[in-house]
Amino acid sequence: MGTWNHRVMRHKHTFPESGETEVTLAIHEVYYKDQTVDDCQVSADDVGFTENAVTVTGESIEELRSTLRLMLNALDKPVLEYKQHTESTARGLELLDKLDSGALTQQLEIQEKIRKLRGCLKWEGNLDQTRGGDEESGK
Repeated sequence: MGTWNHRVMRHKHTFPESGETEVTLAIHEVYYKDQTVDDCQVSADDVGFTENAVTVTGESIEELRSTLRLMLNALDKPVLEYKQHTESTARGLELLDKLDSGALTQQLEIQEKIRKLRGCLKWEGNLDQTRGGDEESGK
């Protein structure tokens, strides 16, 4: 089953008249082929994503709050380079089609439960060692 989240993407636009380049950041929905993908290690070539930046909409204040929280999580992940409507976008649309609304709702509920644990859990042990790094060198 595919999964998704919000990610910040860097857009580069070059103006033909002046040759100047403008760089902006925007939040997009990004779609992964399955749950085993490390979303902090992927590039825009490895995922599908929405062609346009997403907006915040909802039927209630709570839905808006939930969406904004998911978007804020994107700020803690590496920025992806946006690429024009290409295979990546087509792949994202395919993955979106495969996600039924029940799976999407379940994914949102799981992300919300995890987010509620933020600051509530105490870590014991060596985090660098757990991540596979060298305890002495910190790598």
